[in-house]
Amino acid sequence: MNLPIKQHIIPKTYLKQFTSDDKNIWLFQKDTKHFREQSINKVPIIKDFYTVTDEENDGKKLYDFEYFLANDIEPLYQLYIEQLQRGKLLSELEKNHFAFFVSSQKLRSVSMKDKIIKEIERAFKYGEAGEWFDKTSIEQFTQHFYEDGKEITYEEFLEKSEGNLDEIPLDISKDCFVQFLPEKMKDFAETLASQNWSYLRAPKGRCFITSDNPVILDNEIGDSTFPFKGGIFPLTTQLALNINSLEEKFRVVGAKELRKINQQIIRNFDRFVFSHNEGILRSNIKKNSRLMEVTKYV
Repeated sequence: MNLPIKQHIIPKTYLKQFTSDDKNIWLFQKDTKHFREQSINKVPIIKDFYTVTDEENDGKKLYDFEYFLANDIEPLYQLYIEQLQRGKLLSELEKNHFAFFVSSQKLRSVSMKDKIIKEIERAFKYGEAGEWFDKTSIEQFTQHFYEDGKEITYEEFLEKSEGNLDEIPLDISKDCFVQFLPEKMKDFAETLASQNWSYLRAPKGRCFITSDNPVILDNEIGDSTFPFKGGIFPLTTQLALNINSLEEKFRVVGAKELRKINQQIIRNFDRFVFSHNEGILRSNIKKNSRLMEVTKYV
């Protein structure tokens, strides 16, 4: 039995819309600064990114969340993108469904995993809520503190730490992140579905690019001159979702507006930027290379 050890953090069904042949995609890799064309079957993949280890069952690997994404969430993209490409707005029910895909794509990125794990660490040390690991999340996780293999109370933990909590290492496993995702994904999907969505069409001869962190919320837009209210999520080379917009409609954006959207893709990517066209990708990276120096998450 082939187990899904190699796991995509961006669905192939999504990346397919940013190819010219449904198979291969052009990418820029941040750490090597290399451009190359590669099969969407092979990028971006991280081994056991969503895998949980069952310590009570001889360390058995559990792939439930990977199967859930593949079977229940990722198919929503193709189902509704075809409707949007025909210029038909989503009904409230359809929007509620598609919001799960958008929510999952925001939460399953490398930078979000790093951010949430840091928030979990701070919550366990200080009981402080973060942007994503909030008070409700804290209550869902039982906190245990140990000394020499013996469980102690939180009060004893604080006393023994002598106030130096920042210096105390915590073993927060990736399993904690995966276990946190389903409920948070549901909550965030409900928030997204309650907002207005506009659909932005690329002007003739222009294209959207995307990345391995493609859902950019309004509080992550690092540009006071950004021409849209709300966040951005490129859906295809020709269509982008404007999250939390002023109204719900389709509209064609101008060339300058499209450049601003692509700038935010480059400013917020984790490791890869993608395009169907080598020239478009190289041009965007060259024009916006300065933004990579101020990327929010490295």
